[in-house]
Amino acid sequence: MWHCRYSDCSEGHFDSAVDLQEGLIDRNARLVFLMGVRNLGRIASRLIEHGRDPGTPAALIQMACWPDKRVLVTTLASIAEEAERTQVQVPATLVIGEVVKRRDKLRMK
Repeated sequence: MWHCRYSDCSEGHFDSAVDLQEGLIDRNARLVFLMGVRNLGRIASRLIEHGRDPGTPAALIQMACWPDKRVLVTTLASIAEEAERTQVQVPATLVIGEVVKRRDKLRMK
């Protein structure tokens, strides 16, 4: 697992990704998980377990750099259920934090 400061980034496809490192537990950090579709429920529940607000904005971006990109915006508590309901597939990037609310300003349509 790897991460960078301010916007913590982690690979989410390994089972160890849900054994959150200290830096990922910060309740205010922007988090980005790459390749984490399979572990969405586990990632979300572990973050909530460690004090992250279940209402924290969350986005799942499928095929981010492709013309047929899909973006699912919801909350941390419902990201796994919504991803399954809307059949989000890999590759997808999970973004968690208030930065998700800036999606329109960042032109992430």
